[in-house]
Amino acid sequence: MPPGAFTRRAMTRAMAAVGVGLSAKAEGTAARGADVVIIGAGTAGCILANRLSADPHRKVVLIEAGRPDGDPRLADPQAWPGLIGGAFDWGYGTTPQAALDGRVLAYPRGKVLGGSSSINALGHQRGHAAIFDAWDCPGWGYADLLPYFKASEAFDGRADTLRGADGPISVIRPAPSLRSPFAQAFVDAAVAGGHGFNADFNGVAMEGVAWNQFAIRDGRRDSESTAYLHPVLARSNLTVLTSAQVLGLEFDGDRCIGVRARSAGRVSYIQAGETLLCAGAIDSPRLLMLSGIGDAAALATLGIRPRLDARGVGRDLQDHPLCGIVYEAATPLPPSHYNHGEAVLFARSGLSANTAPDIQIMAVDAPFTTAATGPAPAHAYSLVPCLMQPHSRGAVTLVSSDPLAPARIDPNYLGDPLDVDRYLAAVRLCASLGEGPALAPWRSARALPAPSVTSDADWLAYIRKAVSPFYHPVGTCRMGADAASVVDLDLRVRGVTGLRVIDASVMPIIPNAMPNAAIVAIAEKAAAKILGAAPKSGNSSG
Repeated sequence: MPPGAFTRRAMTRAMAAVGVGLSAKAEGTAARGADVVIIGAGTAGCILANRLSADPHRKVVLIEAGRPDGDPRLADPQAWPGLIGGAFDWGYGTTPQAALDGRVLAYPRGKVLGGSSSINALGHQRGHAAIFDAWDCPGWGYADLLPYFKASEAFDGRADTLRGADGPISVIRPAPSLRSPFAQAFVDAAVAGGHGFNADFNGVAMEGVAWNQFAIRDGRRDSESTAYLHPVLARSNLTVLTSAQVLGLEFDGDRCIGVRARSAGRVSYIQAGETLLCAGAIDSPRLLMLSGIGDAAALATLGIRPRLDARGVGRDLQDHPLCGIVYEAATPLPPSHYNHGEAVLFARSGLSANTAPDIQIMAVDAPFTTAATGPAPAHAYSLVPCLMQPHSRGAVTLVSSDPLAPARIDPNYLGDPLDVDRYLAAVRLCASLGEGPALAPWRSARALPAPSVTSDADWLAYIRKAVSPFYHPVGTCRMGADAASVVDLDLRVRGVTGLRVIDASVMPIIPNAMPNAAIVAIAEKAAAKILGAAPKSGNSSG
């Protein structure tokens, strides 16, 4: 459906095709609704739309505030940096970050079919098994998620006990003939620095230097929209509505009975047997709070009638901080055939009790700067240290009862002193690799920070200017077996019925990796729970 087509008339036609009824508030009648309405066509929403609509008797409606994903820039693996802040981005920002000199940071979120999987850097990283086991959620440990990791992927290596070969998502590593020689030099630098080469960080072990893994098919981005949604758009029992923003959830007593959505200035109501909230770690808690599910006292101050005092909603926001150590290039860098970051190192700082790597360093063939660090030379590359097991916790809160107002986003980067110590270790490791002999042919000089930066105090001053988000928010609707968790182990919102949250917000602890692959596994497992089925591979396009 094209942008702007979600008027009440168009919506009525679309829903009539699958027997979806507008509520009595909108039309004066109470026609039979959908079996399932899914809010958000991001990673989880696209997967659920595919898997649940495979049952031809189940009527599914998928609602997305953004537009379709036909723009060729979305398909180009090299073009993702230019998508930030553009037409496919919600354009969110953070609160001033106290530990980062009070800077306000851009916080992109995908506003398009595929959600952030349509604008991200295409990385496919599962994370260490110990992180999933530390969730302390029976049925959601690494061994429980492994069948769904495997079922989702078509890995370019051979299938084995840990990897899948015939799933919907094409997962590739840089082909030897197309690898960046600069990235190869970084691999050599890491090996010379005592870090072993790892052929598959999604396999038996995670630690070491490796070629990154990407969701790319035939040279094009393989988002969850292209992998899961496009193959099933012709199903008669699946309706996809774009350019439609959900304003809130509808209830009958303590049961969620559907949603209220707006497009082209008009508001309509969609009834559903079950509502699946898949709007992500920022907007899923926002919609819960707008609907009266959250900290009751805080909601009341905004004029929102509390429906359920669920103080965990919006809490425990987690993200990975990163920054760029920038080098002026001695020779022009060849263009990347992939995403500009072909090689990665997973390492341990030595300051964490966990066995999982807590640092990731990426070799990026472009300058990675912020407004506070100042500009980089015209020809430059970056080594990018990322803190992958942050202790800091932030929050998502409402600023008003206006359903169109963005939430207040406070990631609280480096708010915990433990994160500061480990990040200092990360940048020092990064600099030691960047200034070693293996990268000498590519290096003219360190540009940011200046070569005079050597002390912890100077490095910390640079970090406060240079850190920015990795855009990996999770944790704001925590899953758990305890009564304080927002959702139970079936991802049902505690205290109400007919409503589940299925996206990154349910993760109790952030994976030490780009989290999109983990979201895929969560959505696949959630779909199997709803269907009462075992994991299956393939795109279910029949």
